[in-house]
Amino acid sequence: MKSLRARLALGTIVGLIAALGIGGAALDQTLRGVLHTDSDRALLAQARALAALVELDDEGLEFTPPNARFTATAPSDFEVAPREYYELWSPTGDVLARSATLGAEDLPRPAPASATARYENTTINGRAVRVVVLTFAPRIDDAGDVVAEETPITLALAKDMAPLAATLANVRNALLAVGAATLLLAGLALVWAGRLAVRPVEIVAAHIAAIRETSLPAKIDAASVPAELQPVINRLNGLLERLRAAFERERRFTGDAAHELRTPLAALRARLEVTLSRKREADDYVLAMNECLAVTTRLARLVEMLLDLTRADAGAIAASSETIDCVRLAQSAWDSLQEPATRRSMSIRWTGAAALVQADRIALSAILINLLENAIRHGRGGSTIEVDVGAKRGWVHVTVANPADLPPDALPRVFERFWRADASWQSGVDDAGFGLGLPLSKALAERMGATIEAAYHEGVFSVTLTLPAVDGNDGRAPANTTPASVDNTLGVAATPKA
Repeated sequence: MKSLRARLALGTIVGLIAALGIGGAALDQTLRGVLHTDSDRALLAQARALAALVELDDEGLEFTPPNARFTATAPSDFEVAPREYYELWSPTGDVLARSATLGAEDLPRPAPASATARYENTTINGRAVRVVVLTFAPRIDDAGDVVAEETPITLALAKDMAPLAATLANVRNALLAVGAATLLLAGLALVWAGRLAVRPVEIVAAHIAAIRETSLPAKIDAASVPAELQPVINRLNGLLERLRAAFERERRFTGDAAHELRTPLAALRARLEVTLSRKREADDYVLAMNECLAVTTRLARLVEMLLDLTRADAGAIAASSETIDCVRLAQSAWDSLQEPATRRSMSIRWTGAAALVQADRIALSAILINLLENAIRHGRGGSTIEVDVGAKRGWVHVTVANPADLPPDALPRVFERFWRADASWQSGVDDAGFGLGLPLSKALAERMGATIEAAYHEGVFSVTLTLPAVDGNDGRAPANTTPASVDNTLGVAATPKA
C-alpha cells in the first residue's frame, strides 16, 4: 500500500478497532461482574428474608409458606415468583418445605452444611438458575429473637438467570452499536482529516511539477507547510540550489569549451587560407603544415582533457587500488616533462622520504603530471620546483611548490575549469594551457578518496595532495624498497637533462 492517506486511515482504524474492542470487552466484563454481584446480594437478602419465616416452638420446627411478594423492607410481603425456587432441609436431611415451582426437581444441598452462604449455577426444568445455600438457626417462638444454635436448618434459594442474561445481552448489543457508530464517524473524520493533511503535499507536488530545467525557482516556500514537511522542503530547496549551480557550471563549461575550441580552429583555418591564397615554395608548405600540426596537437590535448574531466565527473573512470611508491611515480612524471622544463630552465628539488600509498596508479600519475606541468608552465623561469613527500597518521602528503607571481584574487579560483590567471602570471609562456589541469586533478583525487588543496604564501604557490597510506603503517616505505635514484635526489637540486 503506497498511499500515505490510506496507510494513515488503515492504521488509525485498526488502532481504533483494537482500542474499542479492548475497552468494550473490559467494560462488558466489568458490568457483568457488577450485575452478578448485585444479583447475588439480592438473592442472599431474599434467602435471609425467607429464613426468617422458620420458627422453633414446643411442637418443633414450623415454616409458614410465603404467599405474598417479598421485599427487603417488608418480610411479610414475600411471594415466590414463577421462576424462583426454594427448598428447606432439617438437620436430619428431611425436606421441610419446597416451592411448587420446583416440580420434580431438587435444589443442590451442600454436604456438609456450611456456616457461610454458598453460590453455584445449575439448571431447573431446563432453565439456568443461580442458587444460594444458607445454613441458619431458626427463631424460637416463645423467646422472640433468641436463636437455637443446636438446630441448624439449610435453605436453598434459586433464581432464574434469564432476565440477567437478557440485560447483559442488551448491554453488549448497545456496546457493539456504539462501537460501530464510533468507527463509522471515525472513518468519516479520517477521510476528511486525511484530505486536509495531504493537501500541503499536493501543493508541494504542484510546485515541483511546475519546475522546468530552463527556469529553476529560487526556492519553495516552507512557511506555509506543516512542520513535518519543512525538512523535506529544506532538502528540496538545497537540491534546487545545487541543480541551479550545476546548470550554471554546465552552461559556463560549454561556453568556455566552445571558446577554447574556436580560437585554435580559427587560427588553423586562417593559416590554411593564407597558405592556399597563392602558390608557395615547398619549404613554406612544410612550415605551414608544421604550424597546423602544432594547432591540431593542442586541440587533441584539449579534447582529451575534456573527455577525462567528463569521465571523472560521471565516475566512468575505472578505479583500481594498489600499493604505489609516491616518489618513484613522481620521478617518472618529472622525466616525462624534461622538454618543457629544459625550455624554461627549471630544476626540481626532492625532500622527504619515500612513501607508500594505496591508490590508482593511472589516476595518481595523471595528477602528478598535471601538478608538475602546472609548476613548469606557471612558475618563474629558471626557478626550482620543490617536491616534498611526507607521511603522518595514516596519510601521505605530496606538496609541489614553485615561485610564482599569483594575482591576489586568484587562489580561490585555481580549481575552476578553464580559469587562467592574467598574463603577469604566465611569465611569458606561449603555451599557457587550458585551465583544466588542476580541476582534472581535483576530480581524479576525489574519485580516489584523496584531497587536494592550494596555497600561496610569500610568492610561492603550492599544491598539496593527501592520500591514504598503506594499511598498517604510516605510509613510509621500508628502507630496502627505496630506489637508489630517490636517495640520490632527496634534498638535491636536479637540473633537467639536455
